[in-house]
Amino acid sequence: MPTFTVHVPSGVTDDAARADDTVFVREGFDWASFLLGPLALLHRGLWFATLAWAVTGAALFAAAELAGLGFWPRLLLYLVLAVLTGLEAADGRRTALGRAGFIPAALVAGATRGDAERRFFGGAAPLLEPLPHRPAARAGGPRPVIGLFPSAGGRA
Repeated sequence: MPTFTVHVPSGVTDDAARADDTVFVREGFDWASFLLGPLALLHRGLWFATLAWAVTGAALFAAAELAGLGFWPRLLLYLVLAVLTGLEAADGRRTALGRAGFIPAALVAGATRGDAERRFFGGAAPLLEPLPHRPAARAGGPRPVIGLFPSAGGRA
């Protein structure tokens, strides 16, 4: 059964807006990145990964040209690059989401993305950390105690 990591935007206090912006990233091998390479990376907004793919591909094929390799070794080099792209695409997506301010909230299993969404929003998925929420309005009472003191303002 496929597994998805759930990423929620930080700083969004409205539950409906947070639900709209929540991103589900499928774990495992990404066939689109394997087959389409930099096009799939560009589609997902992974600009740095696309640039790294292009530089790595150019370096590999320049080395193959200098070494005088034929068609089959060059194809093997491309397949190695394509497999690595397929294996690392989900990790690149998670990293980009983290830089964009998203918080990894849960790891959810579901037959489809829709099943994973129902499981997460239905509360069946354990959270990795508490979701960002509005700070509670504090009444005029004493401030919370931090440390080992028995009460706020009390003397030992």
